[in-house]
Amino acid sequence: MSAPTQVTAGQVATFTWRASDPSGIESTQASIGGASGWITNWCGFQVVGSLISGDNRDGVYAFECAIPENAPSQEYSVIVSASDSFSTGGNTANANFTVVGGSSDISVPLLSEVELPKSVQRGEPFTLRTRATDETATAYVYAWVNYNIYSVVNIATMKLWADYGTGPVRISGDARDGVWEQTFTFLADAPAGVYTIWFSLGDTLGNRDYQQTAYTVTLRP
Repeated sequence: MSAPTQVTAGQVATFTWRASDPSGIESTQASIGGASGWITNWCGFQVVGSLISGDNRDGVYAFECAIPENAPSQEYSVIVSASDSFSTGGNTANANFTVVGGSSDISVPLLSEVELPKSVQRGEPFTLRTRATDETATAYVYAWVNYNIYSVVNIATMKLWADYGTGPVRISGDARDGVWEQTFTFLADAPAGVYTIWFSLGDTLGNRDYQQTAYTVTLRP
């Protein structure tokens, strides 16, 4: 597989690879990943490669991606996969490249000043507030209540333990430094006990994470 070592933000990167199979290549795709996971908002995900030489039994494929001008300056990977005419797949190849000249913001929003009640009862709405700061702009701060630390849903019904209302809302400040609020109500089948707060959070550049916190709320019997 061939990939540039460095790509300047705002330019087009071209990746090429060879794929061969006696029965013929049915499809071969490329995706880009980074520190926050798969990057789908640049050039898509599992993008089908274009055959530029050879044939479907032994050919060279290409994938072009326009790197955004504000892409975080850090290392990324391009991963390719292929399947043959019998839909046999599993073989992959990858190469790393570094984006330079883009944004210096390579971090997810920073959370602080988390506020929520220590305990509640079923059917009682409660509010969680947190402050989020980010060098560029916070896109979302979504809180989750997880039973026994990790369980976000009732496995028997695959439903959440709580009603999440309308989701998080920024109630003051701005996207770079603001206070967010989210309201929950535990449902009737939620077991009594301690629920740990997790956050899905991300900024407008695509830096994102799913974080466990030390904050908890207790559902009373």
